Amino acid sequence: MNQAVSKTKDPLHIVMAASEAVPFAKCGGLGDVAGILPSALAKMGHHVTLMMPLYSSVDLSGYDVHSLIEPMGVPMGNGTVWCRLVGANVEPGFDVCFVENEDFFGRKGIYDENGAGYGDNGSRFLFFSRAVVQACLDLGISPDVIHCHDWMTSSIPAYLKYYMTDNNQLGHTGSLLTIHNIGGGYQGVCGKGAFEYSGLPWEAYSAAVFEDNGVVNLLKGGIAMADLINAVSPTFANEITQPATGGGLDHFLRMRSSDLHGVLNGVDYESWNPEIDDYIASTYSVSDMSGKDVCKQELQEEFGLDIDPHAPLFGVVSRMNGQKGLDYILEALHPVLELGAQFVILGTGDKALESAFMKLPGHYPGRVGSFIGFDNGKDQD
Repeated sequence: MNQAVSKTKDPLHIVMAASEAVPFAKCGGLGDVAGILPSALAKMGHHVTLMMPLYSSVDLSGYDVHSLIEPMGVPMGNGTVWCRLVGANVEPGFDVCFVENEDFFGRKGIYDENGAGYGDNGSRFLFFSRAVVQACLDLGISPDVIHCHDWMTSSIPAYLKYYMTDNNQLGHTGSLLTIHNIGGGYQGVCGKGAFEYSGLPWEAYSAAVFEDNGVVNLLKGGIAMADLINAVSPTFANEITQPATGGGLDHFLRMRSSDLHGVLNGVDYESWNPEIDDYIASTYSVSDMSGKDVCKQELQEEFGLDIDPHAPLFGVVSRMNGQKGLDYILEALHPVLELGAQFVILGTGDKALESAFMKLPGHYPGRVGSFIGFDNGKDQD
């Protein structure tokens, strides 16, 4: 998300539909992209409306918050589900619309709690996806494109295709699906009952769309129905079309190869600028790197490491998942630590990996620190 962007001659209205977005909620890189990309697009002259669930953990203090629609009815397979739309103005050209439903989103976690995924995640995010489409209708929004992120919003293209083709408001709206993750656990696999709940026509429960060996695969359906598909880098776009790294969806992605593009994730140079970053202990620049020593000492103190300015200090901020290569780090870490290096990690995810990294400080006191969870301050230390 390079801020050095040029104005566009043809501004678009883009609805960004995401299950997480900084600074409101974040579990991984998806949250960074969905929170920062709208600002970059707004600076290019586009108008962006970010739509996301209003989790109980979302802190809206400091924002101009206002009720948009109360209540809003969302047609689902078993009737109408009621929710509330809450708006917040972020910056010129960038608004946020939260979908508030206590039953689905008034929980401690976003996707899981105490290491266990919510059993109704499929229904939760099918509801959110349908609510995004309904919010556009009820707010009078006629977006040029709805940008969907991962399986949590990948049913939106199907709602558009099956129900909105002849709609005066949304009939022209295109859909873009960005794939951030594709491995096991990141495809939105759920039972057939979730498809009933979706309200989508049964013709969509086919091997060409949502059906996957007798269950529902939401990401698979999104791949089939989206107008265009992005992956978060050209390399990843190639990888997900290969049998070994496509998570079982490589065949369907190869079928959409002309519509699949790899767009490399960028960096927000304002948030991640050490010259102005309020989260770090001391700022620094290319011309004056002395602040890095202060930051290193503060990090060592915070994680209970030995205060040693000469020890190499390695840091990892990541979702704890095998596809991130953290199992390889565990194997390679011991000889590195024996040589006197230090290591800190921040993240959450796979419980076995969490447990392994939580045990390391006990085996290497003063040389390893671990934090299981998300903390924006620690994330930028």
